Amino acid sequence: MKKILFLFALLPFLGAGCATNPPEKITLPVATTSVTTTNPDQGTITGALSYPSEGLPPDLKVCALNSVSNSLYCTMQPINNDSSYTLPVPSGAYTVYAQSGTLKGFYSEFITCGEDTKKCSSHKNIVVTVAAGSELTKIDPGDWYGPDSDSAVTQTVNCASGNCFQQKFAACQPAIFQADAGFAGVVYTIIGPATGGCKMTLKYTTNPNPAWVNKAMTCTFDNKLDFKKSVENSLLGAIKGSVVCSGPLYTILRSM
Repeated sequence: MKKILFLFALLPFLGAGCATNPPEKITLPVATTSVTTTNPDQGTITGALSYPSEGLPPDLKVCALNSVSNSLYCTMQPINNDSSYTLPVPSGAYTVYAQSGTLKGFYSEFITCGEDTKKCSSHKNIVVTVAAGSELTKIDPGDWYGPDSDSAVTQTVNCASGNCFQQKFAACQPAIFQADAGFAGVVYTIIGPATGGCKMTLKYTTNPNPAWVNKAMTCTFDNKLDFKKSVENSLLGAIKGSVVCSGPLYTILRSM
């Protein structure tokens, strides 16, 4: 019981100070298209893929759309685990994006600015030019928040207050909130509705126990309850084994 009380003492809630951070990014490599690397009129685009969730969708791919011909070159299914992709394309100008279902994340000025939601306001897509025999590196299509994303992800709200996030939690609408009590900080990311409640990820950004920092846990929380009570119930259930979650923080709690 002392361990459980200690855990709750280290979990900042909506009354704490706040700042906004983008959700955790998880990298995924992919295989290339059938365009061969022996074509003298082609180059390659390389970089890392990401997705704004704790898990990676199995259909995540990266595509390059030619700005002149509208020809589209996309990767196939992932084949390894080394966090990068390589996409051979004919020479030309391209808009590069990652896609899962109808959700798209672009290589944009938000990416080159550093993905800081406070400092980076532009989501303008960057057109990259591929020359024959060249390789473009660090083309990371990870802007899932721009106007061209064609997805519910573009509606994710970065809440600047606890009241904002409480409302989003009650409605189970995509939102991000960072609570910081000084000695411990947590980023909460609402993913969306799930059977039995609202799917949400929490991750410590600071914690007296360094083993807990940057460890995420995704659970289905009861959004009919007050936010704080719902989180407490889910954490207690995770420790006791009555609530099934996923992620490295969940593994830590189950070992307590």
